[in-house]
Amino acid sequence: MAAERSAAGNFANVLSRASEAPGGIREVVRTLNFGSLADRPIQDIYAALVDHICPPDGDLDDAHARDAYLEAVNEVMQDQPPDLEKPSPETIRDIIGKFIANAVNQRIVTAIGIGIISLPSDPEEIQAIQSGLHDFVRGCVAETIEEFKGDFREADLRPEIDWIFERAAEVLHDRGDEAVKEEGG
Repeated sequence: MAAERSAAGNFANVLSRASEAPGGIREVVRTLNFGSLADRPIQDIYAALVDHICPPDGDLDDAHARDAYLEAVNEVMQDQPPDLEKPSPETIRDIIGKFIANAVNQRIVTAIGIGIISLPSDPEEIQAIQSGLHDFVRGCVAETIEEFKGDFREADLRPEIDWIFERAAEVLHDRGDEAVKEEGG
């Protein structure tokens, strides 16, 4: 998940800078040479940053990162946190958590699509798995983000993002094993 890790680091960096800059996200987009965005509505600013957060190289990994980012932005805009101009540490953790959960979900769906993960043949079982997968992954990532006590400071972002991805994978694996044991006996 190198593309997603890199994008999460870029995103956390932008959010961290926005939380500390006197002009918030609008000042950050100006320093990134996206000055024309600065006067646009906040949802337009976040959506337009996709090319900075997830460079459009065109391969599947980059597409996963871009989709995960845009989905996270859409979710956050629906939640309407009041501090998107200057995101608080809690808002940053929430947005990054949504991004990571979306990235992991997309990877799982891709693994199913190419046959790495197999599904049962019963359509009702598949539907039950599908409906629970998003919530399951979101819960595992939320647990990891809660366990993480950092504030996503710019100097420490790469190791923090790597730790969150690795820990979320461990939690996901452990919870999956527990679910299988519960089903089997």
